Amino acid sequence: MLELGITKYEGFTDSTRVIAGSKPMMLFHGSLFNTNPTFQRIQNLFADFFRGKIIEKVQLLGLDHVIDVTVRPTNPSKEITVADDGRSVENATIMVRHYAVALKKSGTKIPKIELTNVGPTIDFEVRRVAFATPQMFKFTCKQPKGVIVKNAKNMSTDMLGQHGQLHLEAQTKKLATMGTRKFKAHKRKRSSGMGLVEGSDEVGPSILPKTKKPKTTQ
Repeated sequence: MLELGITKYEGFTDSTRVIAGSKPMMLFHGSLFNTNPTFQRIQNLFADFFRGKIIEKVQLLGLDHVIDVTVRPTNPSKEITVADDGRSVENATIMVRHYAVALKKSGTKIPKIELTNVGPTIDFEVRRVAFATPQMFKFTCKQPKGVIVKNAKNMSTDMLGQHGQLHLEAQTKKLATMGTRKFKAHKRKRSSGMGLVEGSDEVGPSILPKTKKPKTTQ
């Protein structure tokens, strides 16, 4: 549980140049987002709230706005204090800013980026914090085996449906050793004498059977 109080609010400006439904880029400024477990949970809440639907690819022109989240002390003369159990945070202000991104020509392949504050501008004061223990948080993040779908090997899915690939070994060796029936009509025959060999255009002498010489008696 996280309770935030709004101490400053400014709505959208008239120069808003953000496409409805586009994916935002998010920046988190402040060392506490990397070192303190309580602020890491707060970072997760902001990321889950603004990220929307998870996608794998995005076009460069679709990145048209940035949400910047910064944590700073409410009183600059004092430091932010967090209780050991993480249930108490004092002197902490979270600032949320929304900027539109404009890509300008720079004379190189990398465009020049300009940011314009288009609102809303919100300052939050951290009031009450009651997160689960690390053991309970790890237990609740587990997903059942049936929910997690593993990627099938050699399978792909697109707008037309699911497709698969089959990888077969070379069949030349198996075809060469495969036993097939031999027909007499497929055998070559030679004509008697000089003539054409059946199944070819070659001309050659015919093969005659050898005759035995008759035996002579004295």
